[in-house]
Amino acid sequence: MTTNNYIPDTHWVTRITDLPAVEGDVEEKKDLLTRMDKINERYAVVTVGGSVGIADLSNTPLNILCESGFNTLFKNKKITVDTKQGPRERSLASIWMEWPHRREYDGGIVFAPGRTVPRNQLNLFTGFSMEPCDGCWDKMEYHLREVVCQGDERAYEWLFSWLADIVQNPGRKLGTAVCLRGRKGCGKSIVFDMFRKLIGHQYSAVISDKKHLVGSFNKHLMTALFAQCEEAVWAGSKEQEGALKHLITGERLAIEPKGLDRFEVDNFTRFAFTTNEDWALPASADERRYLILDVSDDHMQDTRYFQALTIQMENACGLEAWMKALMEWQKPDWVDLRNPPKTDALGEQVMESLPAEQRFFVDAVQTGRYFAEDRALEIFKSDIYPDYEEYVMKHGSKHAATDLRFGTALRKMWGFEHDRKRKNGSLERFYYAPKLSEVREIVAENLQVPMSFLE
Repeated sequence: MTTNNYIPDTHWVTRITDLPAVEGDVEEKKDLLTRMDKINERYAVVTVGGSVGIADLSNTPLNILCESGFNTLFKNKKITVDTKQGPRERSLASIWMEWPHRREYDGGIVFAPGRTVPRNQLNLFTGFSMEPCDGCWDKMEYHLREVVCQGDERAYEWLFSWLADIVQNPGRKLGTAVCLRGRKGCGKSIVFDMFRKLIGHQYSAVISDKKHLVGSFNKHLMTALFAQCEEAVWAGSKEQEGALKHLITGERLAIEPKGLDRFEVDNFTRFAFTTNEDWALPASADERRYLILDVSDDHMQDTRYFQALTIQMENACGLEAWMKALMEWQKPDWVDLRNPPKTDALGEQVMESLPAEQRFFVDAVQTGRYFAEDRALEIFKSDIYPDYEEYVMKHGSKHAATDLRFGTALRKMWGFEHDRKRKNGSLERFYYAPKLSEVREIVAENLQVPMSFLE
């Protein structure tokens, strides 16, 4: 376990000699040294990008002050020192800033779990405080296996491996996230609430506002190994979709402290989402980022059930026992933490995430419009395009009402071969459409969803 606790760099005699002379006896100077050491315990001068700030190490997330703010903080804390011009009052901040033994990291700030860094760098990871031990955590195990994963052993093994990897390999970025969907009170949040307590508040974050997820207010993610994104954070919005994907998969995170230069740290945050919305996250047909699970409502609003779980975890060494189980967990060979198992819930997210121009062609397959059950057909573009144009305009995508977008979406969803022949005296494009069951197989394959979604 690494530490950022202050350890004086030299003997007290050397450090006291480098302090300015003060009125009074030796004890007065020793008192000044004590006050300097206390400032060193809490504060450190750090380089931040191209500027310099004072880090308040007592705060999580880390608070970085500019020099003027630091001086204001100590403006009323003064001491009388001897100078050539006679006694003069100076603030403790100015004395500490000029003291050769002040705590400083001119190599900048890093967040480096499991790594040894140079002495001139401030490593914000100091190890987990939760000590694993023997005990019972069977109520959480049941909740994970039977309620969250609804008895799906593969989903349970993948989810548990994902959580275990955070404590076993905190300095690794997997590029995957977990989303739990369910009705209010079903117990989707309690898993992540307890997990945050297990790894510690300094390494976790709760996000309930989208601007704190993909906006510039992101200092709380600087030291977060795990971020719990609460109900309706995404709320069906497709804005800033790229920013969300980068947070999940990107290896670097830009931090913008107020009044200081922007700087970057390694991004080790794993994200978990909870929602009661049908459309929780933007997911494409080739989605490889999300494990999405529908949580059972068997214990919805079951106060006694959740009270018993909470008491065991918080008051009966359940968290410590769970930490032990996570630390000792051996990932099954089949589990690929960069490739979550596909679930029906993920398939639903793929369907909900389709843009209007693609959704039109999927709806047509679901309803069977334009197709025959027992034979192939030739479908003319003029039989489809007016309906397509009306659909995308109605669903707020007027820019998609073009021939180009129509053709691109049709190829992506249906993939039919096409040709031209005369209709009503004019040469017109038509498509070779298989019978309906075969079309549904084609679209299910293109979207990588079960056939049942299209029936």
